[in-house]
Amino acid sequence: MSFASDVKAELIKIEPVERCCIQAELSAMLKFRSIVVDGKINFVCNSAAVLRRAISLFKKLYPTAPNEISVTRLRRLTRVKRYSLKIGITSQTLDLQRAVYSNEFPTSDCCRAAYLRGAF
Repeated sequence: MSFASDVKAELIKIEPVERCCIQAELSAMLKFRSIVVDGKINFVCNSAAVLRRAISLFKKLYPTAPNEISVTRLRRLTRVKRYSLKIGITSQTLDLQRAVYSNEFPTSDCCRAAYLRGAF
């Protein structure tokens, strides 16, 4: 494994405790890996572990919000896959859409660490 893969594997093991930290980590993940199309936030990554983490954080914050998961193989003969999570924008997930376009950085130390973990 590469150094980046090892670091990501270590970061995924850290569970945020506070709701604000969960929000900060999910916001960073969405900001750097998603776009808003047709009333949905489309989060895309190449790692199943990162997708599982995003789903886990999303479900902790919004257990009843609509979402859709898909896996796409990039080429026929390769084993490279692209994972995506589509989140429907509703009144309860509107703050996630704001997070995609926001340039705000958390102020508390625990939330800053969570934000940087989500960005990486």
